[in-house]
Amino acid sequence: MVKETIKIFARVKPTKNRIGAYNLSETENGDVISFSVPRDASDGWINNKKEEYKFLFQNLFDQKTKQEEVFEHVAKPVIENVLSGYNGTIFAYGQTGSGKTFTITGGPERFEDRGLIPRCLSYINLSLHIPYRNSMMTSVLRDSLGGNCMTTMIATLSAETKNIDESISTCRFAQRVAMIKNDAILNEEIDPQLLIGRLKRENQELKNQLTVIQGEPLTDPLTDAEAEECKAKVNAFLDDNDPEGSIDVGSDLRKVALCFRILKGYLRDAKRELDQRSKHVAPGPEATPGSAYDSKEVEQLKLLLVQRDNEINILVKMLKKEKQKNAAAGTPPTEYREYEDTSSQKSSGSDRNLLESREARPLREERPPAAMAKKKPVVEKRAVRE
Repeated sequence: MVKETIKIFARVKPTKNRIGAYNLSETENGDVISFSVPRDASDGWINNKKEEYKFLFQNLFDQKTKQEEVFEHVAKPVIENVLSGYNGTIFAYGQTGSGKTFTITGGPERFEDRGLIPRCLSYINLSLHIPYRNSMMTSVLRDSLGGNCMTTMIATLSAETKNIDESISTCRFAQRVAMIKNDAILNEEIDPQLLIGRLKRENQELKNQLTVIQGEPLTDPLTDAEAEECKAKVNAFLDDNDPEGSIDVGSDLRKVALCFRILKGYLRDAKRELDQRSKHVAPGPEATPGSAYDSKEVEQLKLLLVQRDNEINILVKMLKKEKQKNAAAGTPPTEYREYEDTSSQKSSGSDRNLLESREARPLREERPPAAMAKKKPVVEKRAVRE
């Protein structure tokens, strides 16, 4: 709620006729207009009327003031308040011919002479032009005068000598209007369900505070809505990047305990997922104990590879000797031609070469390398006999 008095402005109508004595001045509280009315004693009667009248306004607009300046000071603040959700009223007051119509609606000849209504329409579809002296419309304006509204009045004055008295009367009325206080309330539509929910939460919070003060622990289980609220607050807390963030669940220890259980569940699930991922990660070149390629298995593979190399070397030597034996007997070694190119080279130690060497010996019984090594002296003796 905003409490403020009605703002009043005054504008002096431009005229070419003889004007009365008036003066405009500025003060700390606003602008002041002064009228000088000399006493008339020509008829012989005693005249005790005041000779000078002063009136205070928020702003005063002299005869040369443009329409744009009037709009900026009078109407624009009201429009901005309306856009913020408050009621707003602008009305002009003054005698006939003092410039009310020109100020509110503008002149028909030039675009720059547009009044408050067309300028407000270009800002928002709101303005109000009411002849205040109409008693029925005065009833309509009851909220604008002392009600739920932000009201602005502009007094239009005629500075011609014949209209000075009416201008003074208009200023007096403006001073009385400025004493009226309005209570402007923000216009907003509240969903009844949201209002009921908010009131229930406030009621429950007050009960929780009372329970804590009395020292009685709450034993009733939380409702599904309360549990979902706690879960939502925990998720918001985890998504918040602020290192000083917190979870506000009030003084209800049941909600505090539930939030801790939710956090613990999230932590347990994250740890389980991390363990599962680590089992499926491919090992790097340097395997760690317990991985797919343990160091013990690597050593066993190296020993097996060395053993295969030794076996291949023994077989190659045996093949050379068989070739020499056949050459001495004059028999072409047709069965071993595929080894003529490789007999002079050492095997690379692969299992593939070992398999080929075994398949290329159809005439000899396949035996372990140790057994073959034992037959070695026998082959040499046969070669000597032949």
